[in-house]
Amino acid sequence: MIPIKHPTRGKSRLASVLSESERKQLVWKLLDHVVSAVQEVPQVDEIFLISDSDVIGHWAISNQIRWLKTPAPLNEAIQIGYSLAHEAGIDRVLVLPADLPFLTAQAVIDLLSHPHKIVIAPDRFNEGTNALLLQGTPSFVFQFGLYSFKRHHREALKMGGHTAIFNHPAVAFDLDWPEDLARWRQSAPGMPPRSI
Repeated sequence: MIPIKHPTRGKSRLASVLSESERKQLVWKLLDHVVSAVQEVPQVDEIFLISDSDVIGHWAISNQIRWLKTPAPLNEAIQIGYSLAHEAGIDRVLVLPADLPFLTAQAVIDLLSHPHKIVIAPDRFNEGTNALLLQGTPSFVFQFGLYSFKRHHREALKMGGHTAIFNHPAVAFDLDWPEDLARWRQSAPGMPPRSI
């Protein structure tokens, strides 16, 4: 599952260095990169985009990706998607943000290889959550946002352990701030987005 805002509302923290149009293009480029990486992973059966944006939905459908439309806030929207997955008999769910510019298929494969019921991938500051893999934990409560890594870890402990922490540079770097953008530009420009 990949939750994502409407492209015109994304990356507001970069408003001091990018115009609205540039931020919109960046959102598309990052989304395309994350989806492309996940699509290369043989263990992934389906990709769900969670968004209230019709333009995101049309893009998803045109790329054979399932779309869950909900106006709910982030954690509630993910919770809805997670519940629907369980109702459909999907017992193993990976939640990824759409702004991981260095994500690779191999990193996702490595993450999915963990036998633990819960795998949490923190950001590089050990504050946020950049990936969350859940299996057999239908009552898990999502707590994305500031300092979500510690909150997710506490929630995992409530589930009775069987938790792994996944530290990987391809997952730990998310693009939120101007300094993140500068580092990404120096490292790799990435591929252009698919047509929308």
